[in-house]
Parts: sequence; structure tokens; C-alpha cells
Amino acid sequence: KDIISAPRSKDDDREDCPLCRKYSRGPCGDIFSEWLGCTDAHPGIDATTGEHKHLTKCSDLAEKLAHCLSRHLEYYKQSDIEESDDDLDKKQAWQEFVKDLKQNHSLLLNSTPN
Repeated sequence: KDIISAPRSKDDDREDCPLCRKYSRGPCGDIFSEWLGCTDAHPGIDATTGEHKHLTKCSDLAEKLAHCLSRHLEYYKQSDIEESDDDLDKKQAWQEFVKDLKQNHSLLLNSTPN
């Protein structure tokens, strides 16, 4: 097969993703991988609520991941690869993403009936 025309798998894309490489290792690596698998398993938007499915289906894992990353902040601040400007932009995007996950999860918890 011609390697240029061969379709890329999600694993190939993740190998090219600096965030995936970084967060799939270390103390939060298993949780990150679980969360990533969950988001892959629940793509799209819920027709009833209009929310992204992974935000509701994977919220428990997202919360566990956010807590783990907070507990191991020093580990994930370290980088064994030199970060380019693009990597730094992605890192900032990831931090914003985790912040949004925490906020959205709080909203979901507050909106559920007791």
C-alpha cells in the first residue's frame, strides 16, 4: 500500500498530537486514555438537548481527569520535549478545555433533580 494514500487511524493522529502524547503518560495517563476512548465512543450532538454527547456521557471521566491533572500539576508542567509556539497554543487550548469541563460539569450537577 502507498503510505501517502493509506487512511490514517485515530492512533496515528494521536501519535502526532503533542497533548495526546503528554497526557497519555504519567499519573493521569490511564484516566486520559479512558476519557479519550469515551469521547470517541460518543461523537456528535444530542438531538434532544443540543449538547455534545461526550459532555454528558463522559462527564464523570472528565471530572476524574480534571481532578487528577490538578493533583499532578507539577508533573504535567514538566516537558521532556521542547515545545514550539504551536505546542504552546495547544497547551493553552487544553487548559481552557479542562476549565470548561469543570464549569460544564458543575452546571450539569446543579441542573439534575435531587
